Amino acid sequence: MPNNNCVWVPGNRMSHERLDTGYYSKEYFEAYLTLEKSELDTAFIGDISEPWCFGAYSLCNEIMWATGTEGIPYIKAEALGSPLINFEGLSYITRETHELLSKSKLHPGDIIISTSGTIGKCAVIPSYLSEVNSNQDTMKFSLKNKDFDNYFIVTWIASKYGQILLKREAGGAIQQHIYLNNFRKLLLVKPLTSVQKYIGDKVRQAERLRDRSREADLELRNKMQECFLGKPKPLQNKFSTVSTDTLTDNRLESEFYTPLVLWADEEIKGTPWSYQPLSKLTDRIKDGPGGWGVSTNDYVNYGIPVIRATNLIDGECDLLDCIFISPKKHQDLISHEAKKGSIVLSVRGTIGRAAVFESEDYEKASLNAAVVTIDCKKDILPHYLAEFLNTEIGKIQSNRIANGAVQLNMNLRETGSNLIVIAPMNFQEEVSSLRQQRLLLKALTQKLTTAAKLLVEALIEGNLSEADLKAAQEGLERGDTTLDREILDRLTRKGIDNPNEPPLFPDLDALYTALASLDETTEAVAPRNSQTAKVYDFQTPYLALASEDRATYQVVAEVPE
Repeated sequence: MPNNNCVWVPGNRMSHERLDTGYYSKEYFEAYLTLEKSELDTAFIGDISEPWCFGAYSLCNEIMWATGTEGIPYIKAEALGSPLINFEGLSYITRETHELLSKSKLHPGDIIISTSGTIGKCAVIPSYLSEVNSNQDTMKFSLKNKDFDNYFIVTWIASKYGQILLKREAGGAIQQHIYLNNFRKLLLVKPLTSVQKYIGDKVRQAERLRDRSREADLELRNKMQECFLGKPKPLQNKFSTVSTDTLTDNRLESEFYTPLVLWADEEIKGTPWSYQPLSKLTDRIKDGPGGWGVSTNDYVNYGIPVIRATNLIDGECDLLDCIFISPKKHQDLISHEAKKGSIVLSVRGTIGRAAVFESEDYEKASLNAAVVTIDCKKDILPHYLAEFLNTEIGKIQSNRIANGAVQLNMNLRETGSNLIVIAPMNFQEEVSSLRQQRLLLKALTQKLTTAAKLLVEALIEGNLSEADLKAAQEGLERGDTTLDREILDRLTRKGIDNPNEPPLFPDLDALYTALASLDETTEAVAPRNSQTAKVYDFQTPYLALASEDRATYQVVAEVPE
């Protein structure tokens, strides 16, 4: 029986430098043949770019994890979102270190790519990051050929074909690494300039929507400060003496009475409005099935999604990577059902991640044992409640309530004991509107970057022609979105013209409305610690934790009184 994974390599395709089988994979040859059939012009990336420079080694004690007015963004692989910078993944170095590492400085418009470990993650340095540096696992370069668009280049690298060709050039027995000479051999497609601009503009639009989403997030955080007393956050979180009046009957562990958790408790109880336990504001708080309620034997390829704590990301319920159970199994577990519009909250392991279950694809979902679903009464709006639970103070409270020697968890009674500030309804509506705007802009950002990659792949595979994209770009320049709409309407989540997949943009009007609302004069939101990041210059106790995986009670920033 023939082995379909075997590849017969002609002698003229063999390299005297590479004899490893991975260099001659079936995946590569299929991608290469598709590129040949496309008849698009090509070029080598080494011929169109300069200068080339790897990032610099920086000692751990030179990296600033907390806020600081003089911090310079320091890019590592985790900050490369392919094709946008992931600001939450940035580290920071001192200005002195930045000046010392002069060769690894980056400038607006430069392209940066990861070269070790997870290779091929890339991004363009946006215009408002005037001072940036990078570490040794990345490489930077600029384009010297004006026939190429830098945002198109990173989209090509992030596309399916760019990744296959790039990873072919990588090597390493333990950790994958790509060297400069190998990277310079990376093949690029070279469509018409207007076509490159059409695709690159999708990423530029995504970048602007992402920045507007971050502005909405900061506006939302500032708004939520009005719920609390407003006293300065304690500068230290060391254990201290507390009065017996502060002690409770069932919690005597010292972590329950640190200055930070007592501050959070006082912030809630000193609110200008009233507050109530969560159990008084909800019709139902229900956890997922425990024990053997659901096992791996119950998983199916498609059916009813199961919400896990890992699906609760950055304030939203993301079901792009989820497991499923059959409708019959879901019916057996119907009491654990999460309905559309309910709150879902992580209560085991990572405590306090909250989101509203809203989905374009699913009307209902099941839960695993690490998540509870919460149905709100009319006095509390779901998006307001989710935002309250996601504030730093809300998370500190939840983590204080949780207990466990090996893994933190909150049972149903403990979950219901979380104190919730009952803001006036008009305040809740304003918070809900801001939160939904942020989530929409974030979703459109992801969809646009996905669209850009799918357009590159469709162009190579012949499902779109250069003439199609050129005409769409010319229409946009005239203010006519007709052809652009027709192209975007054909995109699905896994390609173009795929009838078995849901559309990438179920509501194109929402996209064009969001793009039209962007003010050309609006200053983009720079990352925290940047010199231009005035919007991040919090002078209040309400500060986001630097990272969810750090200790809950770690003080990550000093706030001036």
